[in-house]
Amino acid sequence: APHQPHTSPTSAPHQPNLPLPTPSILLHFRPNALLDPFAPYPHPKQVLLESTAGDLPFWIAPIQLRLLPVSDDFRPYCEEVLAAAKAAGLRAEIDIGGRSLSKQIKVGNQEKISVLAVIGKDEVERRMLTLTSRKVGKLGTFDFEAAIANMAAAVETSVEPHEVEGVAAIDVESQPA
Repeated sequence: APHQPHTSPTSAPHQPNLPLPTPSILLHFRPNALLDPFAPYPHPKQVLLESTAGDLPFWIAPIQLRLLPVSDDFRPYCEEVLAAAKAAGLRAEIDIGGRSLSKQIKVGNQEKISVLAVIGKDEVERRMLTLTSRKVGKLGTFDFEAAIANMAAAVETSVEPHEVEGVAAIDVESQPA
């Protein structure tokens, strides 16, 4: 009897001297593969986001510093601080405004902003920043250039701003107005 060629599951004719396709064998099962079959393991950023619930460390937070002007009168000073922060490599922004200070702080906390800086009359007159950290609460009042340098050093060394050595808060009560 003449040899009849076999057909593969794809209906392509099979060459008589080649073996038939063998079934696939599952060697390793990852539940993640159902979500992203091309990633061999979860991306480290994905693990970090899941483990921190979006409350990222200061040095990798999408917004590291948000300036909260008490009124629009203090926006020019905020613009100056923002320019210095961006020049130092920080990811910073000024709050959009139109809200009370307590609402700005609440929104900043909900958005998990690492450091909030309240800018009022005293901060503008003394060229200071009053900083609050999500991690430890009130950091204190600092010379604005020293505060920016402190936060840039924190990014450089992958620590939180309160962990940087050498920058102390200024005792505003003992400073002359």
